[in-house]
Amino acid sequence: MIRIAVCDDDVILRSSLGALVNEYAKVHGLTVSYEKFISPLDLLAQIERGAKFDILFMDVIMPGENGIDAAAEIRHYDRNVKIIFLSSSPEFAVQSYSVGAYFYQLKPISKDT
Repeated sequence: MIRIAVCDDDVILRSSLGALVNEYAKVHGLTVSYEKFISPLDLLAQIERGAKFDILFMDVIMPGENGIDAAAEIRHYDRNVKIIFLSSSPEFAVQSYSVGAYFYQLKPISKDT
């Protein structure tokens, strides 16, 4: 089972990314579970309580705390999770790799990206 967390304040993106993950899993015969988070603080609270994820899709620009700062805190608890940043702006791409980003994907997200 592949455990995925999606942290983005955009409800439409969370839903469309969930659909893409489900489609990918079906095509490749994978079993996935995913949790959706609106706030990086909610995600961080789950991780502090011991939640483990294999992949984390994280928006960069969110209210309260940005995704880069949240990822830096997450790295204190989990050095292995693959963090894929999602952003409408390329300006944080270089900074994202300072927290061990696996990938930096510009929005919009689609099957072809």
